[in-house]
Amino acid sequence: MTNLEYFQYSIDHICMDLDFSNPSGSLVIPISVKEQNELTKANDEIIDLITTYSKLKELKIDSEKQVKEIFTKIVFIIENTKHINYSAFCVYFRVIGFSYSSYMDESKSMNIDEKIALIRKITDTYINERHRIYLSHGYSNQSLQVMSDASSSRRKGKTGINNIISIFVPYNFIKANYLEQFLKESCAYILPDKGDLDIMLGILRKYNISFKFRVERQNKNPDVIFKIKDEIFICEHKLTNGNGGTQNAEINEIISFINQSEVDTKIHYLSCLEGDFFESLNGSSTQPKNITQYNNIVTYLEKYKQNYFVNENGLKKIISDICI
Repeated sequence: MTNLEYFQYSIDHICMDLDFSNPSGSLVIPISVKEQNELTKANDEIIDLITTYSKLKELKIDSEKQVKEIFTKIVFIIENTKHINYSAFCVYFRVIGFSYSSYMDESKSMNIDEKIALIRKITDTYINERHRIYLSHGYSNQSLQVMSDASSSRRKGKTGINNIISIFVPYNFIKANYLEQFLKESCAYILPDKGDLDIMLGILRKYNISFKFRVERQNKNPDVIFKIKDEIFICEHKLTNGNGGTQNAEINEIISFINQSEVDTKIHYLSCLEGDFFESLNGSSTQPKNITQYNNIVTYLEKYKQNYFVNENGLKKIISDICI
């Protein structure tokens, strides 16, 4: 089968990857509203502190000492409370082009006064744009759980690598622990982001692989590299469900992954996409972005015939066909 045929095979064999093993997801709030845990207490305290600061501003009470105490507490809470990134205040960071993770990264090089200044500036905008509205409607700790559930697909995406590894099992793939083992075995794999970076660099040198995607994205590593006989597959995996800007960006990234090649045609770039979005890549969608994505995939596959764009079933088919 050609790479275009494997792409079509994936379209014809959509994976309905429903996971009922943990349908409740990760529970971050107590079961009963009568109970509280560290997260709900911290969330309530942030709301109270912001309300107090808002009242000081409203009454034009100039008390820098009290303001500093308020923001010292807020900084401590957002830096030391697990899952506080699901709070309405921390989620608001995204609205101003920032993020909780960005704050945590930058805070490592900031002193307390710099942290207070930054959080105070964000809070001033938050009070005007959101806090008063949320107060009038009534803050609820339920939103913490909603945000946790909304993040569940990203957490499950991390398990997608385990799905790929499970495909290897029937064919006796070996998890290589050093370069020579990878080169020697008929079927082997490594996980560059799970401690196998040195092996990956050795593979790139051994086969003179340029891997321009990695260079262009600040040394972003692939999820899996595996070999079958003398064929080397550099694999990127994504799990996407539903629509949205983030999902669309991930789709475009995994499509661009197959827009590269090596001189050695036995080096393959393989994109494995799981989730319901694959249904929109069947060429019949009337959505402009889906049409563009489909056409880009076909264009890249025609240009680089050694590359593949498949779902989990398509990957199983490729491995099965080569291993026979």
